[in-house]
Amino acid sequence: MKSHLFNIHDIVLIMTMNACILLALLQRLILTQRRLSHYLLSGFFLLIFINTASTLVLWSEALQDLPLRNQTWLPLALAASYLLKGPALYFYLRSICLPAFTFDYRHCAHLVPALLAVAAIAYFGIDAGDLSGSTNPVKSQAVLWLWTTLKLLPVIYAVVCVYTVRHVSTTLMNHYSDLGEMGAGWANILAMGYLVHWAWSLLTHLIGGRIALRLSDAFGIVDNYLAFIMVNLLFVYSLFYARRLAAVTAPEDGRHQDPDKKAASPALPASAIDKVEGGIRDAKLYLEHNITIEQFARRIGLSSRDTSQVINAHFNANFFEFINKYRVEEAQRLLALEQYRDATILDILHRSGFNSKSAFHRFFKRIAGVSPSEYRRAHLNP
Repeated sequence: MKSHLFNIHDIVLIMTMNACILLALLQRLILTQRRLSHYLLSGFFLLIFINTASTLVLWSEALQDLPLRNQTWLPLALAASYLLKGPALYFYLRSICLPAFTFDYRHCAHLVPALLAVAAIAYFGIDAGDLSGSTNPVKSQAVLWLWTTLKLLPVIYAVVCVYTVRHVSTTLMNHYSDLGEMGAGWANILAMGYLVHWAWSLLTHLIGGRIALRLSDAFGIVDNYLAFIMVNLLFVYSLFYARRLAAVTAPEDGRHQDPDKKAASPALPASAIDKVEGGIRDAKLYLEHNITIEQFARRIGLSSRDTSQVINAHFNANFFEFINKYRVEEAQRLLALEQYRDATILDILHRSGFNSKSAFHRFFKRIAGVSPSEYRRAHLNP
């Protein structure tokens, strides 16, 4: 009977490594105007590859006698990949959400934890054997602190990623009238997915020494499977949704700023309010699908900054809410007309300027208090 070199759990790690290399190379084939995003994503995939390969060499029974395990390269590679994958994901998400994002010298601070870990490994002479359990009490304490740092820091970055995506999604509502197809929701799912994955990895580390060995191994195996799932989810997101988000957040005039760097605007004259109202009342710009605040402002002869201030201050709404309020009013008008009795709800929402069915139903119910079908039945004679 043939014996197998690797078990099924090792094969999952190998599949994750192969996927990372393939996906990193594929980024070269799908470059858009956001080259930085693709470089960051490629770097993230390579870090996951290094992390997974190091994990395989460290824990696989088939590789326990590998001569390379006795060298310091393994803990160095493992530590660097653990402590850099969080920053890589964070900067990737920022680069696709914020068109003005660029690197500057301050971002080098994100390298400090990795450099400190490398210095600690070199100072204590930690090798692969020490990582899996050292008999030296000094090394054992150092390894414990090292593992805790390696597991904790990615969780912190994942929390920051979740906050960043949600903050940017809120900011985008001030610029775009339809968020349904932009992928912001998927970016949030992705960030939450990595938060769950890395939090599980931290939990496995914290309780690993306090539970039965078999159960501890099971926790570690689940962590490996989560890594494989998240790598593939990230690729799907980058291929289908991140490109949409990058497209709609692309600056039209080169002046689109990071939302954290907005400048205050002076008080506006009444004429600015009249222009915004004219864009709604006369031009009916809310009927244009996917209209952005830049396009709206250009049509009414104002800057996007002044237009945003009028909408925020005078109408007490963001652009997303402002436009969709008038779209709902248009849908109400159409639903109450006899000539549109046989029109489908989908036809009505498109005629009203909506693209997203979920956004239409959500806003309609919020403003009208009933569903579109109920509104139609109440305003048309049977």
